[in-house]
Amino acid sequence: MNSRFTAYTGFLLICLGLIGCHTLQSVPAQRESAMAALDYPFYDADSEIGFNLTYDTDSLHLRLTTRNRFAMLKILRTGLTVHFDTTGQALPQRTAVQYPINLLAQPTRPEEAVGASDIGAPMGIQPLVDQVPPKAVWMQGGTTLAFQKKDRTSETPGLTVDWPFRVTLYSPDDISLAYHLAIPILAISPRGKAGLHTLAMGVESGAFAKPTSTQPVATPQGTRITPEQYQYGPGMGEPFRFWFVVDLSES
Repeated sequence: MNSRFTAYTGFLLICLGLIGCHTLQSVPAQRESAMAALDYPFYDADSEIGFNLTYDTDSLHLRLTTRNRFAMLKILRTGLTVHFDTTGQALPQRTAVQYPINLLAQPTRPEEAVGASDIGAPMGIQPLVDQVPPKAVWMQGGTTLAFQKKDRTSETPGLTVDWPFRVTLYSPDDISLAYHLAIPILAISPRGKAGLHTLAMGVESGAFAKPTSTQPVATPQGTRITPEQYQYGPGMGEPFRFWFVVDLSES
């Protein structure tokens, strides 16, 4: 009886483990092309971020796009980290790129968040992009390296950081945000593509601090609103995060 119970329990645990391994969305990587770069076939409903994944001979490309103001503010003001876990377990910071850098407990500003409600007119996105600190962080194997971006070039809109990857952040129309990360495959795994068949990737923002004042503040339109009115839209105090498994079977 005990042996049967033990066998049944073991079988159940294996099944639960297999179910857990398949909870992440599988995202097929397409070959990099001008057409593939414009297509965002995947979507995270919680953050309202569309994304795609492509590859070329040397690099893996991740592109994100959103018009959700809360998601854009989190990226621009509290940072964005892209995680790479070659074990497929969705464990953060084995290898990661952070840009914009994570700024802990940032308060929102009235001129930013009023655009997410019916109070006043929204502030454009490009001015916020221009305020992003020109710094990035590369994390791998317990080592963290911080560095400055290179000078902006006329060929690339927005801010571009090079080493050992390239990341671009810009607003194509002042109401949406676009992000493009190109990272060398060998930077993720020394085995090259052979080491990416169990790759999981995660996208994670920071979060805003809770309001510390109850005093009304002035908006650029001259109205006065309470911190709760501009500070806390849905989930402003929590980071957004989503993970997916990279499918390179067609490569």
